[in-house]
Amino acid sequence: MRVILFLSLIFTALINPVFGTSNAQILFGDRNYYGLDFVEYERIFWQIKNASAEESQWRKACLEIVKNYQTFLKDYPKSELVDDAKLRIAEFYELGGRKDKAKKWLDEIIKNHSEADYYSIVIQKNNGEKTAAWALFYRGYWFKEKKYLLLIVESYQNSPKAVEQAKIILAEWEKRVANKATLFIYRERISIFVFDI
Repeated sequence: MRVILFLSLIFTALINPVFGTSNAQILFGDRNYYGLDFVEYERIFWQIKNASAEESQWRKACLEIVKNYQTFLKDYPKSELVDDAKLRIAEFYELGGRKDKAKKWLDEIIKNHSEADYYSIVIQKNNGEKTAAWALFYRGYWFKEKKYLLLIVESYQNSPKAVEQAKIILAEWEKRVANKATLFIYRERISIFVFDI
């Protein structure tokens, strides 16, 4: 079985340049195997397993993965995973301590890939979510911008997991605002009480 899969991947690698596609799908029983772009995309992602837990080494590893995904974008510009690779670049920039650069990639996804399907590495397929919904989520959550989370809830009902996470964050933020307001009112009452004595 592995030999057949390997030969299928080699055949896909040979046929892709001829026909100009990078996302040929190989059906094998009830599993779907994709072209070399899918293999490379996942290989880059799993490099994080080898990263050191020490912070400076972790950041360095994350930024190296960013470079690898940027190379992926150059090598596979027509891949179905272009939007996903851009999202990974944003994620690894954020993990590497470069939120400023992550923001650029998130905005690019929101602008140019609003209907692209999100590929989940965990379940190895699209789970019905849209990549832009997750870009909006990170944009709102990482940069504390409520409007992006509200946009997910309003415009991306086809991405139930992103909507659910956005609602959780929005509820948490509302609770914090309410708690701060309550604390402010409590402090004001205490100070009025103290000064009235």
